[in-house]
Amino acid sequence: MSNSNSQSDALKKATGLLSAIVGILATFLFAPQFYHASVDWVLAYASSQYGSGWDPLIQFFWAIICGLAAFGIFSIIVTMAVRLGLARLAALSLNR
Repeated sequence: MSNSNSQSDALKKATGLLSAIVGILATFLFAPQFYHASVDWVLAYASSQYGSGWDPLIQFFWAIICGLAAFGIFSIIVTMAVRLGLARLAALSLNR
């Protein structure tokens, strides 16, 4: 029983590490693209609602939001893919 728990903990740690690494890499690659594709719209919306004096602050926070969103989305995708893949392998091994 203890061996099963230690294997499960090791698997969770490995999955978390893998998802964090992929999340960081994806953030580096895709957050700037998302930022540049959306910042003009965000600035136009913010200017129409709050005035144009907030532009530098909004750009700063929008960059942070884009980075966090990219990290979170890709981390969740990798975690779910690993868990679903392992569940599929477990189901296949039980059917043999």
